[in-house]
Amino acid sequence: MIGHYFQPFIVPALMILFVLMAMIKVLSHIPATSDTTKEYVRKTLHVSMGSICLSFPWLFQSGLVVSLLAFLSTSILWIIRYCKGFVLGKMKSVVCSDSRKSYGELYFPAAVALTFAVSGGEPVLYIVPIAILTFADASSALFGIRWGKHPFKYLPFKKSYEGSLAFFFVSFIVSVLGLAAFGEMDTRHIFMVSAVVTAVTTLLEAACPEGLDNLMIPLGALFILKTHSLLSVEDLAIRLVVLTTLPFLLLLNQRRLNLQSESLR
Repeated sequence: MIGHYFQPFIVPALMILFVLMAMIKVLSHIPATSDTTKEYVRKTLHVSMGSICLSFPWLFQSGLVVSLLAFLSTSILWIIRYCKGFVLGKMKSVVCSDSRKSYGELYFPAAVALTFAVSGGEPVLYIVPIAILTFADASSALFGIRWGKHPFKYLPFKKSYEGSLAFFFVSFIVSVLGLAAFGEMDTRHIFMVSAVVTAVTTLLEAACPEGLDNLMIPLGALFILKTHSLLSVEDLAIRLVVLTTLPFLLLLNQRRLNLQSESLR
């Protein structure tokens, strides 16, 4: 009975696991002479596997199957990350960074499984969050590495205004395209919902440490899509103003507190 249930999904699941291993193996042979090059290699894997995950609503019909696939993928990545060996050591540089503490590669499969389960595999609710995770998050990291000259001063981990700006633009474009392709909204609602999704995911990307953004970005986008899609344009505009004003107020308050503490020394 159980075998009959899983049988239609065995071949695509095995193919995805094979592609994951093949991508890691191929990318491990790319000479990585600097942390920047290693990050480009890791984000290549991130974008490649994220793009494949976008096909899940048409490949799988059950969140249980996707959860099992996520568990197997996480197990593979965990072995590569923590088990020692020459071959695994080369693969480790593709999966995670030695120069910074991050568990993003382990959060990624969990994010895909949770997003699929909560969205029920509905394309518009699944595609937009995973596409933001795939493309906007990678753009933020790569843009921040190349042009990130202004880091956030009041966060205990390294994020930059340039990286967040890249995330904002890519997230907005992805949201608009996803909602236009798979949603049933008019143009005004598409742009307003996309703006709110973008504001929330940009804040989550900037605020989450140690790769946790890989989990929180799609879940945050999914939450906004499920709770804000039926709101009026006026209500969406109010929420957008609040979301864009709040971080500036927090930053100003943090700066004031830091200046006060420095003056007391």
